[in-house]
Amino acid sequence: MKGASFYYMRNVLHDHPDDKCVQLLRLQGVAMATDGSSNMLINEIVHRETGAGPRVVEIDIAMTACLAASERTKNEWGNLVRAARLSLVETFTYATDLG
Repeated sequence: MKGASFYYMRNVLHDHPDDKCVQLLRLQGVAMATDGSSNMLINEIVHRETGAGPRVVEIDIAMTACLAASERTKNEWGNLVRAARLSLVETFTYATDLG
């Protein structure tokens, strides 16, 4: 839907390598309102920069082996968003970790 107030992506981008993520985000950006009234919530796993638990590492290895994709850190997500010519406004975290 073009020009909607809100867009939501959950567990979409982590299935794709960086170049595909940038492409998907750019396409979504084209659909967003040009007056800045559209927002997008990306609900994905965010790796810690260091000290990721064994379950998170296991998922990351599986993503890399099966899809040439990966779970990403906050910094890596920010880089993808900026590469798509979008702005990262805020990052929220869940109270729990995958391990």
